Amino acid sequence: MSGPPPPEAPQAPTGEDAICDICNDGGREDMMLLCDLCDCGWHRDCMKPAVTQIPEGDWFCAGCRAKGIPEGYSFGKGDKVCCIFNDDCKWIGRIREIEGNKALIHFDGWKPIYDQSLNRSMLVPLPPPEVLSRASHGRLPTKAENEKYEKKLAEAKALEETKAREQQLAAVREKIKGISNEDEAARASAKAEERAIRRLLPPKHKDYLKPERPVSLLSILLDHLHHGRRDMYIRHCIHVDVCVSMHATAIHRRRADDA
Repeated sequence: MSGPPPPEAPQAPTGEDAICDICNDGGREDMMLLCDLCDCGWHRDCMKPAVTQIPEGDWFCAGCRAKGIPEGYSFGKGDKVCCIFNDDCKWIGRIREIEGNKALIHFDGWKPIYDQSLNRSMLVPLPPPEVLSRASHGRLPTKAENEKYEKKLAEAKALEETKAREQQLAAVREKIKGISNEDEAARASAKAEERAIRRLLPPKHKDYLKPERPVSLLSILLDHLHHGRRDMYIRHCIHVDVCVSMHATAIHRRRADDA
């Protein structure tokens, strides 16, 4: 496995030489705010909304806040941090020295010859322990590796759910065997429970049962006509007409209110 990658191309000047990230002007030092993490500069009146007063305590720029850095966080010598070279290349390291916008980083599991001086803007707090546990020689999982891991977790969860439903199904079938044929109500209830469990199984499962197709209003009306139930047919038609009229009235009122 190769060592940590070299730093990316130099970024914009920082610290005393900082230029505004919005207007690219390094003047008006009295209006310049320096991020307490990446040390990049921002004119207070260039920001939207403008910052009228110098913030008290540490101030983080929008870029650092977007990384999820908690309020009040700061880097110090000896701290373990995550070094972001790009979205798919992140390494775990420890700060050996820090001065201005630069930090000397020692990478976990690598000899000191691989130490690098990185911009503070490349440093963020450590990820959750679950992600750290999957680091390999100090390198955090890539996006593809994370997706593969999440897929594996989802498959394991689905397998557990399937096993639980198989146990429920077996228990219900044993219950059905113990119900006498004379007790039609209890038997029908147990059968309905069995069908409900089978519909929750994966489609490729041998006991999977397709969900019942919803009965449409048109099929109900046609069934009434087919069996000569004229009164029921008329009653349903009236009900549909009333519902459509109420819906149309509600739409007209909403449009009138909007106008």
